[in-house]
This record gives sequence, structure tokens and C-alpha cells, in this order.
Amino acid sequence: MARLQADPCYRQVLVFIEARDWPAAEGLLLLLRRRFGDNAAVAIDSLLGYCLSMQACHAEAWLVLEPLLEAPDRNFWMAHLAADARRGLGDLAAAAALYQRALAEHSDRAITVRNLIQVLLQLDDGAAIQQLEQWQGEGELAAFVLEGVREALMGGQAPELDAWMDRVGLAGPSQQRRLLEADLRRLDLVAVAQRLGRPGWQDCSWRAVLERRLHHLGLVVDHSSNLAS
Repeated sequence: MARLQADPCYRQVLVFIEARDWPAAEGLLLLLRRRFGDNAAVAIDSLLGYCLSMQACHAEAWLVLEPLLEAPDRNFWMAHLAADARRGLGDLAAAAALYQRALAEHSDRAITVRNLIQVLLQLDDGAAIQQLEQWQGEGELAAFVLEGVREALMGGQAPELDAWMDRVGLAGPSQQRRLLEADLRRLDLVAVAQRLGRPGWQDCSWRAVLERRLHHLGLVVDHSSNLAS
């Protein structure tokens, strides 16, 4: 590995990847693969698979990455990158299993969690909630797990998961706001009052604006119980 890292071509590969010049990085990686053979297969092929996936060449990426899944010197990125390839091929069940494997192999990256939750949501909202319940049952969610889950839900496409995280006290500010907006759309004034009365809302810049608007519409905010007309 030290010999590979010292190679000027390898250092140039990292420059190309940083610049998101995937074809150029791919070309140099193929050159390095011929030069180093199996002596640096995991290091080179993992980057090659990544570059192929970033060019939407998911079938080719899978062919490169699949052998690495059982390599003795693999790390969690092998399963993560292989999951990306299966996801790109539309094989969501296999992608979910591989993201879960990456976590089992000690991935501590929010992107692994984010991708897993996104895939589970595509499969079934219930599967995503089941995964969250499993994690919560194992103890307090690690910061990277919570970050990844919140990133997966940023688009607001899973109100059931927003509600679940709210019930267990894990909803972030963007989720709280989406839930409040949903309460307002339903004209669930009791829920609006209860939500605005929570300690976390006291310093929200738009909280007072919303309350003034509700007063203007003839609604009186009572944080202790409800909103009454």
C-alpha cells in the first residue's frame, strides 16, 4: 500500500477524483491495476468501482466490486460501494442488505445510514421504521446514525418517519417544521398549540410571526392545551 500511495499516478488519481473527473481517474486506475496486479487490488478496485458508479456504469462497477466483498483486507467501504452499484441497477433489496452489511462492518458514516434509509423507503415505509426501531432498541442512536436518518428525510417524502421520530423525541428542526406545517394544513389547532408550546420552539424566529397571523385570523393561541377560535 505504501508503494501505491507513493506512486505519482495514484496521487494524480486522487486529484482527478477530487475534481470529479471520473473518466480521467478511471483511466489511471486501469493503468495502476496493470502495474500493480493483485498486490493492491482492494485499494485500486474500490476506487475504480466508485468512479464507474459515479459515471452510472453500475453493472461494470458491480463486476469490479463484488470480488472485494470477501477480500481479507476489505473494510466497510467495499460493502457500501457494492450497495451503491446494486442500487444503481435497481436491485433495492440487495442494496439494503449491503448497506446493512457495511454498518455491521463498522461503517460510522452518515452517508451509509442515509442511503440505507432511502432504499428502505423505496421498498416499504414499514421497513424503514422497523430499522429505526431496531437501532433504538439497541441503545441511544449514535450521532452519525441520527445525522444520516435526518438527511434521508430532508425531502419530506416520509411523513410517517417524521412522525415516528417526533414520538420518540428524535425529530430535528426541519422535521419539526414539516410536522407543524402538516398540522396547520389539517387545521389541527390542538396539535399546533401543543407543538408551538414545546421548549424547542421558544426561540424560533418565525414562531411569533405565525402566532400573530393566527391571532389575525381570529385564533387564540393557548400553549397549555389548544387553539380556540
